[in-house]
Amino acid sequence: MYTIRRYDLYNESDIAIATHKTMPMGTDLIAWSRQLNVVLENGTSFDYGPYTPVPDWVQRNQRHAYYACVSYVDEHIGFILGVLERNELLDETLIVMHADHGVRI
Repeated sequence: MYTIRRYDLYNESDIAIATHKTMPMGTDLIAWSRQLNVVLENGTSFDYGPYTPVPDWVQRNQRHAYYACVSYVDEHIGFILGVLERNELLDETLIVMHADHGVRI
């Protein structure tokens, strides 16, 4: 089991999976990207593609980790906002958040 903080906030069996698991037939394959090499930490791998879905258990597992990550970040943003508010700096502070999906190498 993962030891990620906030992981315990979510019950993996309650996490929904994708409604549409593959691309609709006839979709231009330019919409598909196979940049990811999927091998899980435990060495498990699986075939996936535009017409081969990611297994349900992998979807739930990866969404579970994502939800925990978002909750962890939210906790820290809340901490920062609390410090600003306690020091009467909240109205004097511009808060900018930025995210990136990564760099294609």
